Amino acid sequence: MSALPTLVFPDAVEIVLEQVAQQLSLPTGTKVPNPRPDSFVLARRTGSGRVTMVTEAVSIAFECWAGSPGEADDLAQRVSALVHSMQGGTYSNVPIYRVSDVGGPRDQPDELSDQPRSTFTLEVHVRGKQQP
Repeated sequence: MSALPTLVFPDAVEIVLEQVAQQLSLPTGTKVPNPRPDSFVLARRTGSGRVTMVTEAVSIAFECWAGSPGEADDLAQRVSALVHSMQGGTYSNVPIYRVSDVGGPRDQPDELSDQPRSTFTLEVHVRGKQQP
């Protein structure tokens, strides 16, 4: 019996944030920037699981900061639509097979700064790459 290939899954958060930054011309990252801009988007991997032998479903929590609750919600809606539009495409040589809603967008002001923020979570299915 031959050994199964070793698969390594890509950083789905990095791939998604790269597209958000390019398409919306906004600061993105995984930590609050210092100094804090008026509007920015954070994304964090909150979990994952292998769906098939070659695909992984990655849960990504998004946080969208803006000047008002309405602007934060609008930004969250735009980011969500943009990530959903990635389904079926290939980014950084990684196929995005599926994007689905887990929760949100919802109004959730930042507790420390009281800056308006809208949050939501998506699940992004990506393909792994075979390693020798």
